This record gives sequence, C-alpha cells and structure tokens, in this order.
Amino acid sequence: MKNELDSKFLLQVFDKIRQHGDKEDEQYKLMGITAFTDYDGYTLFIEDVNVKLQFGFHNQYRFDYTSADHYVSFEKKLEADRQHILKLVYNFSFDLKKSAPSLSSVSLKSLRRSTLM
Repeated sequence: MKNELDSKFLLQVFDKIRQHGDKEDEQYKLMGITAFTDYDGYTLFIEDVNVKLQFGFHNQYRFDYTSADHYVSFEKKLEADRQHILKLVYNFSFDLKKSAPSLSSVSLKSLRRSTLM
C-alpha cells in the first residue's frame, strides 16, 4: 500500500470485517476498524479513530489523516487483517487435505483464490 492501493486486498479486508465484525446500524466493526458503504454501495469506507479511507468506483481512493504515524498504524492494522485472511485460508485448505487427501494442489490453489475473492 506504499505507492498504490491494492484494491483486491482492500476488498478482502472489507469483506472480512462485514463477515466477522459486529454490526451497528449500517456499519461493521472489527479489531478497531470500521467498514461501511455509501447508500448505493459504490463507495467503501474503512476507518479507525485516526485515519479514514474512501475507496470508490474505478479504484479511486482517498486517505484522510493528520499524522504520518496515524497512517502507518492504520496500514499495520490492515496488514494484520491480511495475515489473518491468509491464515484462515491456509487452515481451511489444510482441513480439506485431511478430509479429502485426493484433492490436488491445483484445486487447492484455485480454492485459495476463490476464497480470497
């Protein structure tokens, strides 16, 4: 996320927050991060106390923060979400291998891709 926002990753984080977060009104909260959309769903908002990220149509985005330290902290929270997502996928794949040893690594790779989308 240093030079360019990874839109696929951002959508994964947003989806994780919606799936596992606590819903309050039309917002979802998980691990200190709040996620919600505008009324038509075309713009996503992901924020913590200090940083607001607006991600919209055609991968346009805008960060709002007052300090570079706040941004770095926010980025670390999102990266922690990335690691959590990868761990969930790995554990799910490992469980599939145990229960169905005939699955090929190719099908597991496609499963990882489809699970992360």
